Amino acid sequence: MASSTDNTIDSGLPALHHVGFFVADLDKSIERLRSTLGYGPIWSIARADLPAATLHNGITGFSLGMGFASMGNLLLELIQPLDDRSPHHAFLTNHGEGLHHLGYWVQGISDHLSRLESRGMTRTADNTSHDHGIVSWAYLEGQASGAIIELMDRDASSEEFFRQVNEVISRG
Repeated sequence: MASSTDNTIDSGLPALHHVGFFVADLDKSIERLRSTLGYGPIWSIARADLPAATLHNGITGFSLGMGFASMGNLLLELIQPLDDRSPHHAFLTNHGEGLHHLGYWVQGISDHLSRLESRGMTRTADNTSHDHGIVSWAYLEGQASGAIIELMDRDASSEEFFRQVNEVISRG
């Protein structure tokens, strides 16, 4: 429910951290966004191999490429699947390139997951096992909005990851 004084909602989530788009070709998409909208000019680019990530259909493990750029007070994230196992690949196959999720960087991902799942959201993919020092995250879908929500645990791994991302993109 919206507050009449501060326009916040009762989700318990912090401010939006990033907006995630799925793309077929990371390099071409970055160049297109640089030349048409001026995003960047410096992008932080990484590859993620997620052997412990689990999808709702039981598949585990996939790889992806990611690019981050600043959009002022939040990040733009581009994700390219590097295999056919990820939810990113399935989304591209079914919907084409485009907006996929709203990302929130949260303290205590388990508590946030429990609260949102109790409100009817369904976890569709996650990497919450803290394996391999990779950022813990989960995707959730909801009936009401159709929006995918990504929660990322704000812990030492994610603090270091986003410190590096911000260091690279701040050079622009």
